[in-house]
Amino acid sequence: MPVTATPALLLWDIDRTLVNIGPVSREIYAVAFQIVTGKPLGELADMTGRTERAILLDTLRLNGISDDEPMFNAFYEALSDAARQPEGRMREAGAR
Repeated sequence: MPVTATPALLLWDIDRTLVNIGPVSREIYAVAFQIVTGKPLGELADMTGRTERAILLDTLRLNGISDDEPMFNAFYEALSDAARQPEGRMREAGAR
């Protein structure tokens, strides 16, 4: 019988009622925004109940940057990398 990985539980807290990680979301976006655009993040779009694509489109617009489709892949990669930095803080916030 093949060995399988231990099952994991993945929760998607779309309206942030289950886990509130405070300013960590903004920090992650700020790091990714700086990496991709070379500019500091000014305004961050409302995230509640929205997809990353919608958040990204509005965030770019709010900061005077046109939505450039090729930029999305770079942004998603930068968000992924930036999310690893505060991992311990997110784990701690989720355990409360």
